[in-house]
Amino acid sequence: MSFMQFWKLRNLGVYSLLVCTAIAGGIYLRSGTVAQTNQAQQREELYRLNNLGVAYMEQYKHEEAAAEFKKALAQDPNFLIARVNLALAYYFQQDMKSALAEAQIALKQDPNNLQMRYLLGALYKNSRQIDDAISEYKKVAVADPDDVATNINLGQLYSQKQQYGEAISYFRKALDAEPYNATAAYSLATALIRSGDRQAGQQAMDRFQQLRASGYATTLGLLYLEQGRYGEAILSQGNEPELVSKEVPAVRFVNASSASAVSAGLIARSYTAAIGRKLSASEFSQPATKNDLVGSFGSSVGLFDYNNDGRLDIYLVNCDPQGKLSNRLLQNQADGKFADVTDRAKVGATALGMGAIFGDYNNDGYTDILVINYGSNILYRNNGDGTYTDATAGAGLDKDKHWSLTAAFVDYDHDGDLDIFVGNFVDMSKWPGGESATFPDDFVGEPNILYRNNGNGTFTDVTAQAGLSGAATRTTAIVCTDFDNRRDIDFYIVNYNQPNQLLSNRRDGTFKDVAAELGVANAGSSFAVAAGDLNKDSFTDFYLPQANGAGILYLSNGRGGFTSRTIAGAGSLSAQLIDYDNDGLLDVLEVGRDGFHIRRNLGNDFVDLSGAAGLDRLKSPGNRLLASADLDADGDPDLLSASADSTLILIKNEGGNKNGWARISLEGKTSNKSAVGAKIQLRSGSLGQKIETYSSTPAPAGVDVLFGLGYRNRVDSVRIIWPAGIVQSEIDVKANATTQIKELDRKGTSCPLLYAWNGNEYQFVTDFLGGCAIGYLVAPGVYNYPDTDEYIRVSSSQLKERDGIYSILMNNQLEEVIYFDQSKLLAVDHPVDVAIYPNERLMPGPPFPEFKIYAVKGARPPLSAVDDRGQDILPLISKVDRNYPEGFELLPFKGYAREHWITLDLGDLSKAKRVVLLLTAWIDYADSTANLAASQAGEKLIPPYLQVKNRRGEWETVIAQMGFPAGLTKTMVVDLTGKLLNATKTEVRIVTSMRIYWDQIVVDSSSGEFPVRVSEMRPMRAELRWRGFPREYSPDGKRPLLYDYRVIEQSAPWKAHIGNYTRYGDVRELLEEADDMYVITRNGDEMQIDFDGRGLPAVPAGWVRDFLVYADGFGKDMDINSARPDCLGPLPFHKMRSYPYSAGESYPMDKKRLEYLEKYNTRSVRVVGPHLQALP
Repeated sequence: MSFMQFWKLRNLGVYSLLVCTAIAGGIYLRSGTVAQTNQAQQREELYRLNNLGVAYMEQYKHEEAAAEFKKALAQDPNFLIARVNLALAYYFQQDMKSALAEAQIALKQDPNNLQMRYLLGALYKNSRQIDDAISEYKKVAVADPDDVATNINLGQLYSQKQQYGEAISYFRKALDAEPYNATAAYSLATALIRSGDRQAGQQAMDRFQQLRASGYATTLGLLYLEQGRYGEAILSQGNEPELVSKEVPAVRFVNASSASAVSAGLIARSYTAAIGRKLSASEFSQPATKNDLVGSFGSSVGLFDYNNDGRLDIYLVNCDPQGKLSNRLLQNQADGKFADVTDRAKVGATALGMGAIFGDYNNDGYTDILVINYGSNILYRNNGDGTYTDATAGAGLDKDKHWSLTAAFVDYDHDGDLDIFVGNFVDMSKWPGGESATFPDDFVGEPNILYRNNGNGTFTDVTAQAGLSGAATRTTAIVCTDFDNRRDIDFYIVNYNQPNQLLSNRRDGTFKDVAAELGVANAGSSFAVAAGDLNKDSFTDFYLPQANGAGILYLSNGRGGFTSRTIAGAGSLSAQLIDYDNDGLLDVLEVGRDGFHIRRNLGNDFVDLSGAAGLDRLKSPGNRLLASADLDADGDPDLLSASADSTLILIKNEGGNKNGWARISLEGKTSNKSAVGAKIQLRSGSLGQKIETYSSTPAPAGVDVLFGLGYRNRVDSVRIIWPAGIVQSEIDVKANATTQIKELDRKGTSCPLLYAWNGNEYQFVTDFLGGCAIGYLVAPGVYNYPDTDEYIRVSSSQLKERDGIYSILMNNQLEEVIYFDQSKLLAVDHPVDVAIYPNERLMPGPPFPEFKIYAVKGARPPLSAVDDRGQDILPLISKVDRNYPEGFELLPFKGYAREHWITLDLGDLSKAKRVVLLLTAWIDYADSTANLAASQAGEKLIPPYLQVKNRRGEWETVIAQMGFPAGLTKTMVVDLTGKLLNATKTEVRIVTSMRIYWDQIVVDSSSGEFPVRVSEMRPMRAELRWRGFPREYSPDGKRPLLYDYRVIEQSAPWKAHIGNYTRYGDVRELLEEADDMYVITRNGDEMQIDFDGRGLPAVPAGWVRDFLVYADGFGKDMDINSARPDCLGPLPFHKMRSYPYSAGESYPMDKKRLEYLEKYNTRSVRVVGPHLQALP
């Protein structure tokens, strides 16, 4: 398969980064360039129209999409991708005649177009031209034998011909490629039964039923984005042949060391003499020999901003066996020159240095340094004042003494802080045996080490726990990347003349090596790895320079796998992927034995332009000393390396910025502060790009996030997928400038929202089902038990009848899936001077509060209220007004605070028969990631407990688990009757380490014996539909945020779980009972439930009617550390002992539930990522 074909094979929906500003902006080409011709403008307009059409397709507006494709074809009838997309748009409009006509035109232009062959197969299949359909699908299968949809269609066609042997073969091939495809599983079972193999057929049917019940299942449907990759429209990425200029760029690299005052003592030796060196035992025993071997691999250079001035500084690592030359820190000055600040910064260690990595491991806003050596490594903590402190011993990193040749800062467990991976080379303490040996081939490797950041300044060796121990490989390089786009960090480890490892993150703290399975384990003489998205399929590609010959290029196939090819060369020791000419395509930069090479990416091949770029005049000593970034802030990547005479050289890029560019500077909040592991996607007209951030030595790519725009001079949109999983979209990104982007403090998980018809409009009430979460990580390996139901108080002013009908809305607003099982409405009539509250509060675990209605009258504030600092907080808790105490100390984990308390003087309650507290509050939840990080740091979340003072003046705990209001502002009732140890002077203390914000606390000492009448209503109708996202807002700039139903946004930066959701329409029967047959909703869905109140008794005079909305169900978020965060399944059920299931548990499948799954849950979501649309 050619390099160019890969972009055609991707799942296009994930990468549609189009926004309205791109449409309004029209054509935008960079002035003063050769590319700005009428032809270039016209071409860009064609792609703009095409991409707008694709955006319409993704909103199922196929007529509007077709109109845009036709506009493009009116300007250029030979614009192939618009023709292909038009044929698809007609097909999904059910205009089969027009779809066939457009497909045939497209195939005249490109007879091998797989999408059109696939479409012809679908058209012939629909018209029952079975043999013709088989012929077309087989043409696709020859080119792409693992395509799931093609194999399913072929199997179905052969089943229609009763050729079950062929059908079974195709269905099995589909299941091999996608084991969770329910269509393939069911079709296989049916084919086996019809073929006469009833036993195998029944086994396959059992597997299908388990798959459907699991919630993991995907299906081949009839709608757009449900018919496989070849049923999806093509979105341009910028590597199309007509978009890539073949002209040699006017870019030159020049030595600017003198002008930049880059000067520092450096020892940079060639590997050449060491690799393959023959040694005798006696020679090896000499210290000089070991020093010579180690010294050949040492010294490095790195770039980072040590003082937060926005300019990249240089850190030089020296390897001097004589102990004369130390590491040096060169500060980038405002005038473009560099000044040596090593002594002031206190980072000038003298050691056998191999490299350094940079990252803010303690999340204090300042970049720290880890220096790796032959011997002990050094961790420098940035003090924030221009100086560093050696924190190695205090961090627990001083015990391991190896030959570390590579390392990376990485948040492998996605808990918001940087962990450390250290890759070790060979064990120089052991002679291999025999009279002679070849270095390093005959020497045993040393084990690598994974250190987990505990979040308190220390690290723990978790190598064995992660399943990485036992292997003593000669590791030379590592890149930490999400190679399969599953939102977790994987490790690609390069080993010298041993199989490489691709460690897939299993999200349980362990990894699985899939290198051999995916074809990237090829052993070689690599001492570096370059990484980036070369073929623009939004998956990571790898390039491995070889010390002895041609480099190996591993290109992703867009489905988690790779194909390989070689790039000719005389041998290289380091490489990076950079866009040296800012044309929007990553190029390959190498430092080899014969000097520097730049291999320009032409979209379908590479061409060596080292001479044209002036790199042939620069000679290298033949080592790994290489760094790249825009050091002079002019918009193109510069280089740092060593000359042949071991001089540090700054190589300035002249001319790359003739093309447009955009630099993004990131700062994490929930994620690690350095944003290491972030994925940034940019859209500019016909151009799409993805860059991932790394912190490794040797570096796999440039240090900064620098996008080349080519001839375009405007950025449409940028989307960041932060390491914590938060998706953030930005449209205010300037071209030819640096844009600072901070991670939003976005609440990705919460609860569904409740709206009620108040007589004029639907009004926001609150969120609900705060305790229904499944898979919520409480501590490593420990998950919560859900509280699946809740009664929500709705006042008489919030819910009013309309022609006797009460109407509510349940909206799924955030990044979660909600499984609604039951709903009903209680009308609660009571005297107007009495208030009613349900017995609802969130508890850490069972037993959960039983249903009860509290009636209260005359509740009052305490006599006094102070916090643990002695501050008077009575004015803040006397009424519900969005003012609340918030002076307690926050810990660096979401939802966590230092243990704190409030003390209430309730006065003399000695005559009260009943005493209850009414506590109104909202909570900033801890999520699974925060719980993991806090647990590693030794912190615990302490739910509220209540103490009272006894007659001796001592505090005694009388309610060990008081509970707390769930989610947004709600009122809970705490019954103190019989718990007051000194009723004449009642003092109460509420203690917690949770972030709970008490808005009002009042005490009620009435008897509670008031008349209350309750009437129950079941749903008369319930409709599920798409609604969108009511606008979040704050009326006073404070939290919590509220929601305005009058303003609906059609998109939000949320992902969605993969699986089958409940189809839109009538869902009333699913809400009648709690029977594990759910209305399954994704974000943006809304359910309207109406209740018939026409049969309710009249409200007596002097009374009022309030309501309790009852809901039962489950919810699951997409926190990367929650259980099963990407898929709907396995489906929860009420009698399960735990989630994930305990051993032997499964969804209670029976005939009725299978019919439910097949009837209702037919809305398939196959793409995790959100779509950022471009609609006018």
